[in-house]
Amino acid sequence: MPADLRAASEALVVERKDVAGLDTAFLGAARSLLKVNALAPAYWRAMASITAPVLLVHGERDRLVPVRAARRVARRNANWRLETIPDVGHVPQMEAPERVAELVRDWLAEHPDAARAAA
Repeated sequence: MPADLRAASEALVVERKDVAGLDTAFLGAARSLLKVNALAPAYWRAMASITAPVLLVHGERDRLVPVRAARRVARRNANWRLETIPDVGHVPQMEAPERVAELVRDWLAEHPDAARAAA
């Protein structure tokens, strides 16, 4: 592991040590990822069955779900639109809220039926 990544990880652990429920949330997320990987065929079928338009927003620096996974999903679902945001990690809506809002507004303008359903 590169030294700078290790230092950043250690700093994050110290910063979040007093956050209630963080361990439980992380364990739940890890179990969810393991379950999705174990049930990959069902996961792909479920995504393929979605008929509504989809905007998939992904941070290019996501360390939990690699951006290549989002690209793979988008390739397998031709009607989905993938937007990646450079220098953003796992929670783009928190790390770059203005950019995510812009992407959503633009996407909704292109999909008026989805905009009405969201309202």
